[in-house]
Amino acid sequence: MAPKSLLVLAFTLTFCGGAIALAQVVPEGARITDVRISGTGCDAAQASVTLSPDLKDMSVFFDNYVVEVGEGSRNPNQLRVQRDCKVKIQLEVPDGWQMAFKGADYRGFVALSAQGTAFHRFSIHQEGAPMVSMKEANLTGPRNEDYYVRSEIKPERVTWSRCLNGLVNVDLISHLGVALNPRSSDRSLAMIALDSSDTSFKQSLSVDWRRCNVSRPDDRPRPPGPIRPGPREPRPRDPRPPRFGGR
Repeated sequence: MAPKSLLVLAFTLTFCGGAIALAQVVPEGARITDVRISGTGCDAAQASVTLSPDLKDMSVFFDNYVVEVGEGSRNPNQLRVQRDCKVKIQLEVPDGWQMAFKGADYRGFVALSAQGTAFHRFSIHQEGAPMVSMKEANLTGPRNEDYYVRSEIKPERVTWSRCLNGLVNVDLISHLGVALNPRSSDRSLAMIALDSSDTSFKQSLSVDWRRCNVSRPDDRPRPPGPIRPGPREPRPRDPRPPRFGGR
């Protein structure tokens, strides 16, 4: 016969396993089925997207996504350049789930003189939800190094998708820009780049999941309407007999 302590342990493990199953916080089998890119900064760029095994992290890898101005650049006569690259992701998700993005990690490489600035941000659009713009990463020179910035959405501003059903599209729009001070004669190269040849440059987005609310609007209690008066009671008749003629 097994010791009592072992039986209690076995029961505890079984109960906890059941509780974990009931408290499932991610769907089973969610996967990326297609990735396409478009935009002013994607002519020579490529992108790939992966989901972590726990479905809590979406990583975007770019190749040859570069924005630059100044001497030695592809835009030597410009003082400011901005580019965008939209990554359209098709997800396959089991019925009955909603997803939300709650933060992003920006990673890349920047080369700026003292007169140069750069920015990097993400906008996210899910089907059935308004577009969400993440906080911008603003970078100033002089610097010539890798950079990392964390951007988080306040809990009250987290936007949930519609209730997912099969295939769903998510658009991730990355924005990069560089500029030189127009009041300075310094036209040294200003560049910002995302290139997954160094895997640390991946753009990571934190993903949250929840079950859809299955209650319908008609199921919600309705507020009481205005109080209306009931039917009027008939007025009592005059008991005196009617008068005819004179007094």
